[in-house]
Amino acid sequence: MASPLTAGLSREPNLVPMIDVLLVILIIAMISPQRSALDAVPAGPASASGEPQHPRPAPPVLRIGPQGELELAGTPVAAAALPAALRALASTRTPRLLLVAADSTIRFQLVIDAMDAAKGAGMDVIALEP
Repeated sequence: MASPLTAGLSREPNLVPMIDVLLVILIIAMISPQRSALDAVPAGPASASGEPQHPRPAPPVLRIGPQGELELAGTPVAAAALPAALRALASTRTPRLLLVAADSTIRFQLVIDAMDAAKGAGMDVIALEP
């Protein structure tokens, strides 16, 4: 026997709030890929003269060979002369970026020492090249 308070009530769930939430999630899912695609497009200022802009030059690479030999931007460098060569390179480049490519057989301490020398020479961004 039903009580007088629940006599006219049904026990069916109300689906309207759930559908509203699903629609909001669907809209967010549709907008977010477009937003991330817009954030990824680099947009620089247009040239006033109408000439095409030249791409940035490739960053210099500090290569460390299997015997610990150093090569900076294609030029062999002695370990003692590396800080001075890095300072000269950092003073001529606007984005002070350096890639470090090391042989897989050397001790990683040599790579760390080279990266410390680059940071001390004024390089702002130092990245390992795979």
